[in-house]
Amino acid sequence: FELVLRRGHRQHAMMQTTIGNLPRECVVIASEKLHFYVCSSPASEYYGPLRYLSLKYAHLDLIMVQTREAESFTGLLPELWGLQPMSESSKAVL
Repeated sequence: FELVLRRGHRQHAMMQTTIGNLPRECVVIASEKLHFYVCSSPASEYYGPLRYLSLKYAHLDLIMVQTREAESFTGLLPELWGLQPMSESSKAVL
């Protein structure tokens, strides 16, 4: 296990730096088989007089950058992506 901290470069999808007056934050996770970002994000469908709702409905975006050997992934997300058969426990939460 290795932890590396570094200043990241913004990708086009993450150019917005704030959600209201709050800073937008991202975490980057990278391994041999998987590289992805998890970023706080405003609900951008709300703008103009409804802009206050973009903060109320802020959420986390999962941005997949790269995968290798994805057929070996297990759990809910690979099942939702169609990489693995849907398990009974996953069906129960849907």
